[in-house]
Amino acid sequence: MKGDKMNPSRQEFRSIPKAFSKSDVALQNAIKVQGIGTATTSWDKLLIDLRDMDPLKLDSTIIIRDCDFLKNAIIKEHESIVKVIQLLQQGKPNDLKKAFKIVREKRLREDDAIDADGGMIQLAIAVAALLLAGCLDDCDDEIETPPEEGECAGHPCPK
Repeated sequence: MKGDKMNPSRQEFRSIPKAFSKSDVALQNAIKVQGIGTATTSWDKLLIDLRDMDPLKLDSTIIIRDCDFLKNAIIKEHESIVKVIQLLQQGKPNDLKKAFKIVREKRLREDDAIDADGGMIQLAIAVAALLLAGCLDDCDDEIETPPEEGECAGHPCPK
């Protein structure tokens, strides 16, 4: 849905397969961002769309390599990762450029993970699915049927 009542300039979530061109085609559209603005686009929200990927493409060997890649990145580049998160939270075009520059210079991009025989998109999908399934257990009594389009899965919808 284009726009929303809280922020009319907010755009729908969209995939950016070009950003994951080295990833398996079955996974390239699973990561989506929500654009903000009209003249320039920046992002402040990320969506992992479990419906838009093939679960049989999840390779445990790659996920293990991703865990190692991420572990090493956290050990060696913790401050850089914190800075990237802070810049992305601000969502301004110049801040996004700074974040992109950091991940490029520190070799923390998806392409870098793939070059190390991994690919973090699979790790993100697996972790998102496990977190979601684990969280739903706590809400099981509240959610008996899937929410209808526009409803908020048993939680108050933002006004």
